[in-house]
Amino acid sequence: MSRQNNISYQEVSSFCTKCLASGQRPSIRKIHQHLGGGSFLTITAFYQQWQKEQALASKVDSEISEPLRQALLAEFGRVTQKIKEDLEAQLEELHAQGKESQEIIADYEAKMEQSTADFLRYKEQSEVQCLKLERELSATQARFEESAKREAACIEQLETLRTQCHSSELRAAALEARLAEIEKYNHRLELELQTLKQRSEAQPRKGSQL
Repeated sequence: MSRQNNISYQEVSSFCTKCLASGQRPSIRKIHQHLGGGSFLTITAFYQQWQKEQALASKVDSEISEPLRQALLAEFGRVTQKIKEDLEAQLEELHAQGKESQEIIADYEAKMEQSTADFLRYKEQSEVQCLKLERELSATQARFEESAKREAACIEQLETLRTQCHSSELRAAALEARLAEIEKYNHRLELELQTLKQRSEAQPRKGSQL
């Protein structure tokens, strides 16, 4: 598949630099073949830009004196060394931070593991406690229902006793009334008996007088 508009200057510049390093002279056709196609206009523009940069770099190299170039190289080396040392220091610091982070993570994982174990233990204890409470609640409900049944039976018996007591009171009142009548009847009989006795005692006396 040919390439059209996805060619970058970096690709063109890199290929041209490799050509010079290998002793070859870069060209638009070589670039086009190396990239596997692409717009000749785009390749030409990037190639001309690279040529201008190369020309400018050659001009700068030719105009800089050897002592200055050596000084620049030395300064560049010093700066490079300083950058390298700074990067190594940063890398060492990152390693230390990474080690510290790993220790923190390990400590956190240990705490999480302990927390998980505690949670599972508390969960198991809670389940056992809930089961125990459910059994106690069931037993309490059973006792309550039994007490309610007994209370209902007691209330029913109490109502029966009240009814019986009321009936007994009515019968007792009737018996008292009858007893009172009997007593009156007995009292009347006693009076009559006394009268008859008195009459019987009085009759012999009358006979003796005759």
